[in-house]
Amino acid sequence: MKSKHSVQERIALIEKILSGDSISSVAKDSKISRTLLHRWLKRYKEFGRKGLIPKTSGRPKKSKTPKKLGPVEPLSSHERFRMVQEVLEEGKSASEIAKKYGISRVSLYKWIRRFKEAPDKRLAAVEDKERKVKHYFRQTPEKYEEVILNLVTRHPEYGVRRLLQEVPKIGGKPIIGHHGIQNVLRRHDLSIYEQRLAYAQAQITPVTRIITQVIGFASRFFAIPQIPRARIVRFGAVLALSMFATVVILGLGSFLAATFVSVPLATKIGLIFATSALFFGSVFFLYSLKYYLSLAIVLSFGQQEVGETNEGGLLNGSGSNRFLSWILGLGKRKEEGRRKAIGLKPNLEHITLKRYPKISVHIPLYNEKNVVERLLSAVTSFDYQGDYEIIIADDSTDETTTFIRSYLERKGKNLTTRRGDGWTLASAEISPGVVLKHLHRTSRSGFKGGALKEALVHTDPKVEFISVFDADFVPYPDTLELFLKYFQATAGTLDFRGQRSEVGKEKLTSSVLSSNTSNIAAVQGYQWHVLNKSENWITRGVRAEYAGSYVIERSGEEIYSGIKQISGAVYMIRRDVLDEIGWETSITEDFQLTLKLYEKGYKVVYTPYIQAPAECVSTLKRLIRQRMRWAEGHSNNIKRMFTRLMFGKWEVNSHLLPLTSKPTSHLSPSKVFTPSPLTLSEKLEFLYLSPYYLQSFFFLVGTMSWLISEAIFPARLPFWTSLWGWSLVLTNFLSLPLMNAVGM
Repeated sequence: MKSKHSVQERIALIEKILSGDSISSVAKDSKISRTLLHRWLKRYKEFGRKGLIPKTSGRPKKSKTPKKLGPVEPLSSHERFRMVQEVLEEGKSASEIAKKYGISRVSLYKWIRRFKEAPDKRLAAVEDKERKVKHYFRQTPEKYEEVILNLVTRHPEYGVRRLLQEVPKIGGKPIIGHHGIQNVLRRHDLSIYEQRLAYAQAQITPVTRIITQVIGFASRFFAIPQIPRARIVRFGAVLALSMFATVVILGLGSFLAATFVSVPLATKIGLIFATSALFFGSVFFLYSLKYYLSLAIVLSFGQQEVGETNEGGLLNGSGSNRFLSWILGLGKRKEEGRRKAIGLKPNLEHITLKRYPKISVHIPLYNEKNVVERLLSAVTSFDYQGDYEIIIADDSTDETTTFIRSYLERKGKNLTTRRGDGWTLASAEISPGVVLKHLHRTSRSGFKGGALKEALVHTDPKVEFISVFDADFVPYPDTLELFLKYFQATAGTLDFRGQRSEVGKEKLTSSVLSSNTSNIAAVQGYQWHVLNKSENWITRGVRAEYAGSYVIERSGEEIYSGIKQISGAVYMIRRDVLDEIGWETSITEDFQLTLKLYEKGYKVVYTPYIQAPAECVSTLKRLIRQRMRWAEGHSNNIKRMFTRLMFGKWEVNSHLLPLTSKPTSHLSPSKVFTPSPLTLSEKLEFLYLSPYYLQSFFFLVGTMSWLISEAIFPARLPFWTSLWGWSLVLTNFLSLPLMNAVGM
């Protein structure tokens, strides 16, 4: 590479410096770094004119008649040990020793470091080590290997082609190809059937055997013919509910009234604990019953062919699903907007988008410098045929803001900046049709809800849908298109412009929707917490919890049309609905938005087939703070909206007010009662959610009270046997772990 400055030019610059000009001014005039001028000045003082001759870059050219050298013997461990001793004990410099023995200083420093770190293995510390590679380039990711190994454990008879058919698919394509599966089997010595069979037998533990037997029993039960199965379940449900009501109301009440005052003090204490165990254990039993019911519904639904429903809908058909309609009181009525669990259809290849509306992706950030680069790379790489914008609602106080600004300056075109009261907006075009906006606030007013509210203000007026992701999520390239396909499949259209109810605009009854308006407001995806799931026991537990919740519980809610919660990230909502509802500043803004949507008569669709990998909470302190925040925000929203969602509310009827320019004090505005728009199944789900963050309290108090009443103060209610008590404890204890295990 030819030097930019000749020897004469360098000498002229050095003479300017020697004549009294400052190095900074010379560097600025000649557009050269000060470091380079200092280097030239040093060489000139040491070697004169020769020091300014440009050096030839690259390797030295080989001579035409190279010397014939014999093979170079590697240094032995004793020679290396002697060199290290000369540096450490004799005090010689590393440069001198490296030059003496003809080795690089890097190697010598490496041996010295190993020697210091391994004082007990003096000679072995400087020996050559065999290189160990944990992961090769383009090797199958570890989480995908686990999927293959789990399939081999369950079905060792499957070959490569059958495994390829069974692996999960993203966007209709398998997560791993034919050659990748072969490599996984080869690395684990599972290429032959006998090897896979031995591996599968070695993976069977007592716990997995119990889970397999339970699932097998459930599968055999749901293989009963449809009509007898519905009768059995209906009879069992009626019998269980009637027995439970009889025992609690009549038995407990009569016992407390007749026998409590006539027993000794120790027995009274034991009876108090026994009564507490029955009460709190029974309350948690309702939660465990919900978990078992969701598990049964999802397992039963999984045996049916996806998309095969009757004219009356999934819950209004015959056979296995009729009992659910009967229990939840749905009957055979056809309500407007009744869906057929389309969110659980994994394949929407038959859905073709005729238009690609503009989308806005909102991402709230707060001090996320470790993941912001990964996030920006993902959200600017969506494979979407239409236009979309990205709004980073940044409340950060660390280097996150600086990184985003530098990213905009590097990648963006036509960079513009606007400032307002407490915010700064910088926007640039990253690629054709993709605009990145960086909205930075100087205060965290309203926290995440306040940031999203400000982002909505700066959203492009042409945007029709808004998708929200958190900072630790990495959405797939086809995520936006999949959201629109599920909107198309459930709502029947993507054009919601001009469909807002005129009745709603007149504020007569805000929950009433016009006949031609779809009530599908949002589509919620699966928060797939797998990026750090193997980091420690906390991430493993959180991963299992999310698996049970998103795979089993929320899928069951989609089947029986319960309340589907918006989970703060990985969802898409209609712009017109969000403008109508608006963001508020609750610390659980997602749950507040969910309740406000259902209060207005809108519905949410849940699908586990739109996934975005994310990170789990990895420390106990962060986990406790997260759950405390969720519990506080959840309880506050339930307290504010319980009555109007369960029963309804009184609203001012603007049509009955006097048509005068000035209000009269003696006339009071007329009010009308607006009933709750929730269906029976949604009200039951809302009751289930109300004390949601107290269920661990119910379980712990009930179980501990039972153990105390059995072991310390032996006392038992006359109608409540020991077998029933231990059965209740075991039923409550297994419900949530079983659901999470099946979800995994």
